[in-house]
Amino acid sequence: MKPDNDIEEVAEAFVSNYDKGTEDTQFNDAFPWFVGIVSGLITFLSILILILWLWADMNGVIIGGPPPTLTGWEESYRDLTGLDEIEGLDGSGVVVCVVDSGIELNHPDLQQLELVGWFDVI
Repeated sequence: MKPDNDIEEVAEAFVSNYDKGTEDTQFNDAFPWFVGIVSGLITFLSILILILWLWADMNGVIIGGPPPTLTGWEESYRDLTGLDEIEGLDGSGVVVCVVDSGIELNHPDLQQLELVGWFDVI
């Protein structure tokens, strides 16, 4: 009985057409598409944000900022304390105390320093 050459031809065709090493061709074919789609979406969203910002700027619309409840509390606090009605305060005669753990007494800006007290807590 003579060997069947058709089987050998099919095996050779399979090896030459489909066995191109261990490389995953599906991943390599899909990766550029994936990168392109993600890059396109990022670019599209960036352009939309820019357009929204320009539109808001031209129309005087404020995007963001504190919530209305916070600004409402601020107005209530001002009404309660009367801070808006205080007059004549300009800051003259105010003594300031700086509490700092990293003061360098040899710094040139502190040459004229009048150090009244010192307490090293470290």
